Amino acid sequence: MTIDELNTSEKQTILLVDIREPAELAALPMLTGSINIPMSRITAAVGTPKLPRDKKIVTICYSGARCFAVNEYLKAQGYSVDYLEGGISSLQLRG
Repeated sequence: MTIDELNTSEKQTILLVDIREPAELAALPMLTGSINIPMSRITAAVGTPKLPRDKKIVTICYSGARCFAVNEYLKAQGYSVDYLEGGISSLQLRG
């Protein structure tokens, strides 16, 4: 999902999940409206209210690379998933 697609999406139907570890959040803050579930804790969040199955999950990491592994795992658990193309780092390039 591109940032433009994200900006025009139905916000109530998606959940933005920033999978960066807590130490990474100081360098580039999370997007407004997103929650942080670090990649290392995704498996523990599956099936909990924090990670509901009735919303499309859009994962965010620094560059987009880690999202692939997380999304494959979440798909196998029955989630509808996408990721922010280019990650959070691409947003600082847009200025």
